[in-house]
Amino acid sequence: MGAVSRSSIRLAALIALSAVAAACGDGTNPFASFATRCAKLPTTHFEVVAVPLTFERDDSQSIAALTLKGGSALHTHRTFGLTTAVFAQNTDIQLNVVDDRGHSRACGTPRVRIELSMQAVIVYVASELATQPCQHDVTLSHEMKHVEVFREALEIAARDLARDFPAPGEEPGRAATALRRLASQLPGAIHARS
Repeated sequence: MGAVSRSSIRLAALIALSAVAAACGDGTNPFASFATRCAKLPTTHFEVVAVPLTFERDDSQSIAALTLKGGSALHTHRTFGLTTAVFAQNTDIQLNVVDDRGHSRACGTPRVRIELSMQAVIVYVASELATQPCQHDVTLSHEMKHVEVFREALEIAARDLARDFPAPGEEPGRAATALRRLASQLPGAIHARS
């Protein structure tokens, strides 16, 4: 009878643990069906964020240096001001997965966050203009228009990419195609606006 009561205690403990796991409702119930556990996964979530654009000023470069930095030949051009930016993206993907090793199957839902940025934006004004306040201010004002164009292009890119992401239940591969298309089109869009 001592062995029976130990077995009864073990069975009762197992039943109690199962009841606790089922009551938690977090999808970890080992007795829930595969379909039930998959249904309890969080929904697919896509988020696109434009990192606020900031810029640095640099008045230390000469007209010759800025002309070369801008890709022009010194014998045909003179660059008094230049604004440079590097477009970047950072993607964070979290995948929530439920697997059924006994039947070699799995289900999952992604959580994707994409950050689009233009860093570092540098506004250059030629060092020779330090002694010419009027020319310096006009050049700086013009370069600041480029900063605003970059800022606008970044916001539009984030908005367009977010719109291209699939709604829950739609094909997620569409988002990767949209990101590649955006990366290829953004430099042309910025050039057209500036």
